[in-house]
Amino acid sequence: MKYYNFYTGCALFTILRVALANYDCHNFNCNINNTGLRFTLNQPCTENIVPAFIEITVECGKSVEIQCFKNASSIYSQLEELKIGSITNFYFDCPLPEKSFREVMNRIGVQNVTILIIKNSDNEKTLTKQTLQGLHEVKKLYLDNNGLTSIPEELFKDMDNLEILSLRDNSIILHKEVFHHLPKLKMLELGNNNLTHLEPGIFYNLTQLKILNLWKNKLNNLTKTVFSDLRNLSQLDLRNNEITQIKSDLFSNLSKLKNISLQKNKFISLPHGLFLNNSQLEYINIYSNIQLKTLPNGLFANLTKLKTIGMEKCSVMALPSDLLWGSSVKVLNLQENLLRTLPEDIFRDATHLETLDLGTNLIANLPDTLFNNARNLKILKLNRNQLEVISMRLFSKLDNLEELYLENNKLRDIIDGSFGLNKLSIFDLSNNQLTLDKSYHYHPLAIGTLKDLRLANNSINKIFTFLKEFDLNLTKINLAHNKITKLEDEDLNFLQTHNVDLDVSFNNISTIKLNHIFDQNLPEITIYIEGNPIHCDCHLYLLIRYLEKKLLPNAKLKINLTNVKCSEPKYLRQKLLNKVSSEILTCPLNDSMCPNHCECLERIHDKALIVNCTATKHKSMPESLPVNNFTNHTVLYLSNNNITKLPLKLGEGYNRVTKYFLANNNITTINLGLLSSKLEELDISGNKLSHLDKKSIDFLDKAKNLQRISLHNNPWHCDCSVTSLVDFLQHNFEKVHMRKNISCTDDKPVIEVKENVVCSTSQGTFIVGSLIIAILGLMIGVMFALYYRYQREVKVWLYAHKFCLWFVSEEELDEDKLYDAFISYSHQDEDFVVNKLVPELEKGPIKFKLCLHYRDWIVGDFIPNQIARSVENSRRTVIVLSPSFLESVWGSMEFRIAHSQAINEGISRVIIILYKDIGPTDNLDSELKAYLLMNTYLKWGDPWFFDKLRYAMPHPIHISKSIPLVNQNKKPGLSLKLNGESDLISKSKNNVKTPVLATITAD
Repeated sequence: MKYYNFYTGCALFTILRVALANYDCHNFNCNINNTGLRFTLNQPCTENIVPAFIEITVECGKSVEIQCFKNASSIYSQLEELKIGSITNFYFDCPLPEKSFREVMNRIGVQNVTILIIKNSDNEKTLTKQTLQGLHEVKKLYLDNNGLTSIPEELFKDMDNLEILSLRDNSIILHKEVFHHLPKLKMLELGNNNLTHLEPGIFYNLTQLKILNLWKNKLNNLTKTVFSDLRNLSQLDLRNNEITQIKSDLFSNLSKLKNISLQKNKFISLPHGLFLNNSQLEYINIYSNIQLKTLPNGLFANLTKLKTIGMEKCSVMALPSDLLWGSSVKVLNLQENLLRTLPEDIFRDATHLETLDLGTNLIANLPDTLFNNARNLKILKLNRNQLEVISMRLFSKLDNLEELYLENNKLRDIIDGSFGLNKLSIFDLSNNQLTLDKSYHYHPLAIGTLKDLRLANNSINKIFTFLKEFDLNLTKINLAHNKITKLEDEDLNFLQTHNVDLDVSFNNISTIKLNHIFDQNLPEITIYIEGNPIHCDCHLYLLIRYLEKKLLPNAKLKINLTNVKCSEPKYLRQKLLNKVSSEILTCPLNDSMCPNHCECLERIHDKALIVNCTATKHKSMPESLPVNNFTNHTVLYLSNNNITKLPLKLGEGYNRVTKYFLANNNITTINLGLLSSKLEELDISGNKLSHLDKKSIDFLDKAKNLQRISLHNNPWHCDCSVTSLVDFLQHNFEKVHMRKNISCTDDKPVIEVKENVVCSTSQGTFIVGSLIIAILGLMIGVMFALYYRYQREVKVWLYAHKFCLWFVSEEELDEDKLYDAFISYSHQDEDFVVNKLVPELEKGPIKFKLCLHYRDWIVGDFIPNQIARSVENSRRTVIVLSPSFLESVWGSMEFRIAHSQAINEGISRVIIILYKDIGPTDNLDSELKAYLLMNTYLKWGDPWFFDKLRYAMPHPIHISKSIPLVNQNKKPGLSLKLNGESDLISKSKNNVKTPVLATITAD
């Protein structure tokens, strides 16, 4: 307010004072010292008076300020005639004078004061009727915050020209006639005084009063007679009182009232016709009356000059239809009430309405024609409601709407054509459930005038295509807290000639592909990407290069990188994006040729293909490496594996490898000559290398591109052969990493090894070693000669004593056998054997000689002898296992004899064909059951049955290899006999484990 200007002026003047000095108070005269001056009166102008601490600030012609800092009760005797002269403002912050302020002014020569500000510094003295005596010229009086409790009735008797009186922040009790002597008073400030009651007639004679402030008191029961004499009152402030009810005629005498404040009271209801006689009203504030639930009909009706209504933060549940009829209201605030809908015709006459705030209510639906007559509406707030659908007609007539706020509702979809708004510039749809992923005939958000589009916290998964399909003028797009997964060049194609701020923070963006944007002459773009799980991969390459200022693009891109971190790959996780180097960005290579358990990557910076097989338990190097057209060289990581040597030949892709990382393996020998001549870096540290042959050293010497080699942490043998390595280290020390850690087995640095020392010691060792090798060679030659001469006898002896059985081949043991196989089967399965099995084996691609019951047995001979003879004369025994075979006594005998022979010889001789289902194995003979559980068998019906059977049969000599015998302990011979129950009994005392058969699994 205007009456605060003096405070501001004094403060500013105190800061800007021109000089500080001690003046003789007798000599000061504004007619002479006519510039602004601050001086401290710390010496009395008369002798024998105790000095007081006073500061007088003078701005000649304008103001004087007297301020006491200590006990200054005697100041008035010290203020001799200073002759300050005519001023307008007088500020007094000292104890009240015993007589009047007129006397104080006369003592210091002050005249014509119009603004008087009194601050009683000790609050010990109170105002008397003499305090303001004779101050006829004062027009503005401020007695704020002085601890006043009462005011003499005749205090203002001589202040007949007073226009502004402020008594705020006291605790006064007003006498009925205290203001009767102020006919020219225009403003009366009585706020924060704990007033509980106003006497009728207290404002008598205040016919010129325009502003009456009664805020923050304890007023309750008010009647119209209190205000009956205030016929020119234009502003009434009754906020922050304890009013619960008022009568409809309370303001009936205030015909010129323009601004009324009734907020923060305790209204339960308001009477009908409350403002019936207040046709000049422009501003009505009734907000923060939390107990107010209803409004009377026509409360604001026919107020043709009304501009603003403040009804927020009440508890109004419904509005009458005629609430605003005939009104010219421009701003209506109804936020934070309990409204669920609005009457269809409440805005019938709201042709002047420009701002409507219905936010934070319970509105779930609105009539389609609600805003048909509110054509001048510019700002509409429907935020924080329960809206689920917006109809096509609801906003169809709002041709002048500029700002629409629909955030914090339950909108799931927008109907096609819902927002045909030609002037809309701000549209807020944040905190809804929108996806906007369906096809629209004409997208409802494609509004040409739109500048600020807010869609934060929805369920949108991509930046809309409509942005580039229409000629839009967007400058701000907020898509934060959605479900967008990527950001690409095409998402920014809508940019044409204007700068844009795009907020996609806190989405699910993992991929950012902004490559072509740097080739376009686009306006300035600012992108906010905080809180996204960004994959710091090769797609970010140009963007990071741009941020590193290594590009000179046409586009002016700004990315807010505040707290933006990488989520992938692992080695960059949680690293700030602005700390990531473009040189390390990679992308996974989707190539089937990538070795198992390895990771293949493309690195944009140097067009490298990276094959990372670190710590993957590899025992050998991959057979081949991937090759693609984008990359021009390969970097191979194979550290921390179990590799023991390099292969004799490197496969496809190895010719492109420029860097090998083979540290911490078990490599004992290495042929570096296999590597590409393009080799740039080699790390074979932490292995078991003891020597590098001369070819490898020569390769390293000729590798022109070699920049770094690591050889440390190997057990180098420092003999005469190490001299070539020493020579390499001395001539290439700048390329060797940690060369001082390349040590001999005795921890001596290899680079310090002297050739004349190691080579002289090695010569004697070489001679002794050569003699030993020669003697051993001679002995081996003699042994081979003896073996060649007595080969048959040696093999027989070895086999008999179970030594070196790998020397004895199966062909040699079986050279006297008549048959390739003895077929053991039940009579009931003879059709299968005769018509299917035998023809395929005897007449197939590989012809076998078979022993068969019906053809090769001697008629009349003892059956057990014939079985034993057939098994003995056959290289294999083929068992056709079926239910009928299990019932056959002779079948069981044939299996046992064949099984016993296999155990004795240590050769897999039994082939089992499962012809039919034999049921549970629990009922089988224990020996057959054990055999089936521990060995494989063939199953009839397998598509590969005969191929597998032929493989299990003995191979002809011209295509077979030696079949090793099972190495096992010597076992006693096996003799067979029939007991009384026709069982075949073995006399072997050892519990012999059934050997594994050389057959192919059938299933």
